[in-house]
Amino acid sequence: MRRKMEEKDLLEELRRRVHCEYLSDLRRPFWRARALAAAEEMPWQAYSPGQWADALEYITGQPAGFTTEPEARAYMRRCR
Repeated sequence: MRRKMEEKDLLEELRRRVHCEYLSDLRRPFWRARALAAAEEMPWQAYSPGQWADALEYITGQPAGFTTEPEARAYMRRCR
């Protein structure tokens, strides 16, 4: 349960950064592009690779199979 709460914190942070109303809005193309751009600006070390993967998979709806920061940042650029 702890991991899900931490995952939500990352999604909440992205939601706050792009100023959308609901977490589910992050999946819409307009907000997804903004959320992924905001995520690229965030420090990788603030969350675990698993938290990044879970949050980005939720936003993009695509499998997020990365384990390193460069892979995650490349994934974010591809999905925008």
